[in-house]
Amino acid sequence: MTIDERQRYHLHQTLETSLGPDAAATLMAYLPPVGWADVATKHDLNALEQRLDLRFEAMGHRFEAMDHRVTGGLAEVRTEIHKTARAMTITFVAATAAIVTAIAALTSLFG
Repeated sequence: MTIDERQRYHLHQTLETSLGPDAAATLMAYLPPVGWADVATKHDLNALEQRLDLRFEAMGHRFEAMDHRVTGGLAEVRTEIHKTARAMTITFVAATAAIVTAIAALTSLFG
C-alpha cells in the first residue's frame, strides 16, 4: 500500500496528539519518505555493485582493445612516414646530383 503525503500528515497529527510533538517527530523521522517498495535493500545494493563491476570490467577490456588498435595504427603510420622520408631523401639526393652534374657539364662547355 502506498502512503501519500496527506496520509503521512494525518499520521503525524495523530502521533502528536498521542505521544507529543517531540516523540511524533522522532517516530516520523524513522519512516521512509516514500513507500517501502521504493527503499533499496542491502541485497539490491549488492546486486547493483555486481552489475557495475561487470560493466566496468567490460569497459576496461574495450579500452585495452582500443589501445592495441591505436598502438598498432601508430606503428603503421610510423612505418609509412619512414618509407616516405626515405623515398624523398633518395629523390632529393638524385635531383641534387643531376643538377650538380648539369652545372659541371655546362661549366666545362662554356667555361
